[in-house]
Amino acid sequence: MMVVFMMLSQLTVYAKEVSFPASAPDHLTSAKPAEKKRRIYEPNIELILHDAEISPATREKITRGIQFLYGFYATRLDYHFTRGVVVKIRIFGTTDLYRKYLDTNYPLIPKNWVGVYLSSVNEILVSMEPDEQSLFQNIFHETSHLLLSSRIKNCPNWINEGLAEYFEYMEVTNTGVLVKPQLVKDRRTKRWLTSRNTPDIFSTFGWSNRDWNTADGNSESDEPRTIAWSVTSFLMSSEKGLNFLQNLIPYLTRYPGDPKASLRAIDTYYAGGRRQFEKDWRNWTIQSRKDHQLSLPATTEDTRTASFLRSIFN
Repeated sequence: MMVVFMMLSQLTVYAKEVSFPASAPDHLTSAKPAEKKRRIYEPNIELILHDAEISPATREKITRGIQFLYGFYATRLDYHFTRGVVVKIRIFGTTDLYRKYLDTNYPLIPKNWVGVYLSSVNEILVSMEPDEQSLFQNIFHETSHLLLSSRIKNCPNWINEGLAEYFEYMEVTNTGVLVKPQLVKDRRTKRWLTSRNTPDIFSTFGWSNRDWNTADGNSESDEPRTIAWSVTSFLMSSEKGLNFLQNLIPYLTRYPGDPKASLRAIDTYYAGGRRQFEKDWRNWTIQSRKDHQLSLPATTEDTRTASFLRSIFN
């Protein structure tokens, strides 16, 4: 599952207006000066069914998950969305229909991908097969790509795929969100450490996206994607990591396509720089994994924002 950039005309998008507080929550403060208030927009979610049927409960779960991702990016990661974010998803009833659609409209896209985000037309394509759980995973994975791409052009793949792989295992309940660990990838990183054969994580941070994709396609051990998931999960597991992400995301918007921007951000915004970053990641890796319970702010300065956030789980 990857982001695909193709030379097609962009769609015009519209959205309802919502306001979020500019500053991060008290326990996730950022070094950046806070504004009084900034205005962003609640996403429009459009599901287009191709010989597919989904129940009201499935539709609600998809909607809640997408709204949560949007709210989490905006409030926890301090992501400043541009005006008008549309999450447009084409859901195909079978894998054959999904592949036929790709053959007809996007013949260069590999047909073995189980889901894809097409940034140039701002659409997500997924199949309902093999099961509903895979449908949710593919939608949440690709939605993470869509949200990041709304501001960051040519976002470094280690964080783009890392966040997508992380949120792919998000489970939406009636009361909140759990993110489960990818245990196969976790076991792989533990084996690397115990065998003293750990890849250089910082080399992947400095790759261009083309080099990252080439390595990802040629890696039998799933090395680039495993590192991306592991490092992102590590950052999402602590306030220190979340604080770093709050600074990393806007930094990347200022240096689109710069393969060295991630390394500069680590040296600038992570206390202790690369050396401490790797030490903390290694210490985290050897620990046992737990589900992450994610939440959104209980209160905000703006009543429309508060109403939107409450509506996700009420």
